[in-house]
Amino acid sequence: MELSKLYADSDRPQRKKPAAPRSADGASSRRPRSKSIYAAATEVRSTPASPAPSPRDGQERSEERPARERKRRRRRERRKAGAAERAKNASQRREAARDAVLPADGVFGGAFRAFPLSAQVLKAVDDMGWEAPSEIQERMIPRVLAGRDVVGQARTGTGKTGAFAIPLVERLKDRAAEGAKGRAPSALVLSPTRELALQIHRQMIELAAYTKLRCVAVYGGAPMEPQLRALRAGCDVVVGTPGRVMDHMRRGTLRTDAISCFVLDEADRMFDLGFRDDIYWVSRRLPDEGRQTLLLSATMPKEVLRLSKEVTSDPEEIYTATGTLTVQTVEQFYISVDSPRKLGLLVHLVGEERPEKGIVFTRTKRAADRIAESLRKRGIDAGEIHGDLRQRRREQILERFREGNLAVMVATDVAARGLDIQGVTHVINFDIPEDPEDYVHRVGRTARMGRTGRAFTFVTPEEGRWLDEIEKLINKQVPRFEVEGYRCKATDEELARSPAARRGRPQRDAGEHPMARKLSPALLSLLNNRRGGGRRGPPPKSGGGRKKGRGRR
Repeated sequence: MELSKLYADSDRPQRKKPAAPRSADGASSRRPRSKSIYAAATEVRSTPASPAPSPRDGQERSEERPARERKRRRRRERRKAGAAERAKNASQRREAARDAVLPADGVFGGAFRAFPLSAQVLKAVDDMGWEAPSEIQERMIPRVLAGRDVVGQARTGTGKTGAFAIPLVERLKDRAAEGAKGRAPSALVLSPTRELALQIHRQMIELAAYTKLRCVAVYGGAPMEPQLRALRAGCDVVVGTPGRVMDHMRRGTLRTDAISCFVLDEADRMFDLGFRDDIYWVSRRLPDEGRQTLLLSATMPKEVLRLSKEVTSDPEEIYTATGTLTVQTVEQFYISVDSPRKLGLLVHLVGEERPEKGIVFTRTKRAADRIAESLRKRGIDAGEIHGDLRQRRREQILERFREGNLAVMVATDVAARGLDIQGVTHVINFDIPEDPEDYVHRVGRTARMGRTGRAFTFVTPEEGRWLDEIEKLINKQVPRFEVEGYRCKATDEELARSPAARRGRPQRDAGEHPMARKLSPALLSLLNNRRGGGRRGPPPKSGGGRKKGRGRR
């Protein structure tokens, strides 16, 4: 209501209210007005108090309270006893597996029997379903067993973790058999992300199932106290992220005097995340004499090569990623699409492809949340994972995805490096990565260990140059994939004229400024005026220039 009307109504003379009609006996027939809140409160205060409980009522309540407490105590004791029984059974199973006498000439191990590995390690490899070593494993395992420093480069999904974990368990199992309580670790493994640290920790435990080797994972985003207890109890291998490892070293809870093997996994990613100084800090505080250093990476930029020369001693260099950096069993495509239609294209593509396990990569955390929510609204089981989520929530989503309870996982690059999730059939780059090496790691989540997979990359007209850089890095032409109804309008007429247009990028006009597609209109106008020798600054106002003799105000 407008203020003028409100105030106009308040100035009008008030009409007298009509008298209430009365009944034959003279009583008013109007409904009595409700009492005000204050009158009701007064009546409540004036009402007599309820009679005090009798001593018998208090006695009954006092008798019920201990009964409830006894029931709660019995439930807690039953839960505690059940947990202790389950832990005891699990411990007995582990001890039985470790103490089991395995025949040295057993039929397990497959092609891994060609290596000088014990029956315990071969049986664990067989339990994990590994039948034959990959190229990086075949070349690296003998050298690590011989105690040599190794610098290894291999494509993602080729088993780099197993290449150092298998010989590491073999070398440390005899020391672990002594079972000294509170023993200092003999191996330290650094990884760039918490997820990769947990994955390495899981594989180490599986490979050490028939030994007494103990492995502890330390990483940020998790409580410190459980990690402290595990380190005090003694272990043989510590797997962690650089920041949390440094915290424990400063506290003195992580002893490094017995470290004989230092592993840097995904070294290029650690440089990308800014861990360069942390790596050097940790390396300088490890024993130099008799230390073996293993450095592994999917790509080998100059920074990683420089690091390898500083932290290793006469290393064996193993390069298996010759030719293309992506595995041959993954089908790679790009789809040219306008940016506003990317979400609709994603929903259409997921509906057509129906991935058993698909990962959608985005650049931002907000986009990951938005895309996952949109997929869920359309009936697609999807979850998101990024750096803002709590560690417990991230682990829950990863576990659901591993078990097949999620069809699609939307992720930022936090999940692109090193994660070994079996059975990923599709990778969709909703946002094309600006760094070509990130493309290699994203696509490497599918077609792992000889399996097949498909990878799709959405390319808007402004992003064609990034696709060119990706093709140069992987030394392979990425074919275009046509989706009916989602053809990029900006490139339809230019596909036959320009290589840039074939990449989904419209050509720049001959007279257009090179930065025309990146600058605001005002700044672009200023640059064009400079190029044409025109007047600098905004155009003069109408009505002539400044009058002669007028000073600056």
